[in-house]
Amino acid sequence: MMLEDKSIVSVDRCVFELRQGRPVIVAGQSSTWLVGGIELQAEAQRHVLSALAPERVVLLLTANRAASLGLGGGAVALPVAAIDGHGGLERLGFGQPTPADLARARRAVLPVAGDVSVHAAFGLARLAETVPALLGIRSIPETAAALTALRDRGTVLATSAMAVQAFRQANAANIRRLAEAPVPLANSNDTRFVAYRSRDSLTDHVAVVIGQPETQTAPLVRLHSACLTGDIFHSLRCDCGEQLDTAIATMTQHGGGVICYLAQEGRGIGIANKLRAYALQNAGLDTLEANEALGFDADEREFAIAALMIRDLGLGRIRLMTNNPEKIDGIVKAGIEVTERVGLAATLNPHNERYIAARVAKKGYLHAVNG
Repeated sequence: MMLEDKSIVSVDRCVFELRQGRPVIVAGQSSTWLVGGIELQAEAQRHVLSALAPERVVLLLTANRAASLGLGGGAVALPVAAIDGHGGLERLGFGQPTPADLARARRAVLPVAGDVSVHAAFGLARLAETVPALLGIRSIPETAAALTALRDRGTVLATSAMAVQAFRQANAANIRRLAEAPVPLANSNDTRFVAYRSRDSLTDHVAVVIGQPETQTAPLVRLHSACLTGDIFHSLRCDCGEQLDTAIATMTQHGGGVICYLAQEGRGIGIANKLRAYALQNAGLDTLEANEALGFDADEREFAIAALMIRDLGLGRIRLMTNNPEKIDGIVKAGIEVTERVGLAATLNPHNERYIAARVAKKGYLHAVNG
C-alpha cells in the first residue's frame, strides 16, 4: 500500500471514529490536537481530556458558528471551565445559548482561526456529518507524551491536516459504479437505477435513468439532493418532493432523462443536522442562516460528483432541470455542456414561503410559482 493510500485510510477511519463519538488526533506542522464531537459521549470525552490537562480543554467552534453567536469572525476556542456543564456545551455548540452562556463565552473566547489542524478537524466533522463543534485539547509539553501514548497504543486513531486536505482533493473525483437494475416507476415503466459510491459520502448516490437518454442530443438531467422529509414523507417545509415528481413526469414525456439522486441531505449536512436546522428555523432563522448558525456553510454540497455520474452514463451535453445557478456553474466547470436550463415551479404554502424566499433573495434561485 502506498504512503498516500495510508493517509487516505487514516482519514476514513477518523471520520468513522468521530461519527461514533470517539476522539481522534489531528496533527499539523505547527499544532496537534486531540478532538472529539459533542453529539455522543461528550461527558466521557470531556473527562478523558480533563484528565490530561483540566485547564486546557476547550470547545472549538467554526467561524460561522462563532459569527452567529457574536464571538468574532473566525474560528474560536472556548475554555470548557467557563462553560455551564454539558447543557452549556450543547447550547453553545449547536443549540440556542442563554444570555449567561454568551456572557461567559465572550469573556473567555480565544481565536484559533489560523490553526490548520483545527480547520482539518472541522473538515473531519463535516465528512462524518456530525455537528462541527468539537471538544479539544492542544498538545503542549505537559500533554504531548500522553497524546503520543494514546496514538502509539492504538487507543486513539490519528491523522494529519495534510491528509484531510489530500482526502478532499483526491475523492472529489473518485466514484465507482456498483450495481444497476430495472426499477419500473408508476409513471415510467422504462427506468433503471444505477448505484455509485464515492469515498467522501457516507451513503451511495443513485442515477435514475428514465427511457433512453443516451439517444438524445441533449437529454434532460436533474441533480436532486436527497430529502428524506420531502421526497418520502411529502413535507410542506420544502418543494423537494414536488420537484422530484415533476422531473420524473417531464422526463417521461420527453422520452427520457437522468436524475442524479445525490446523498447530500440538508444541503450536505446530513439528516440529524438538518433537523437541528429546522429547530433553529422555528426560532426565526431562515434556511441558510440556520445552516450557518450550526457552523456549516449555507450550502455544503458538491456537484462535481454528479458530473462524473453523467459522464459515466455516456452524456456530455444536457438540458439541466434546476432553479439553482450554482448547479449550472458546478456542472459546467466539471466539463458538462449545459445547452438549456429548464425551470421547476414550486407550489407555495405557509410552511415553505420563507424557505423559497430565502433561496431567491440570497442564492439567486430562479423560481417560478404554481397557482
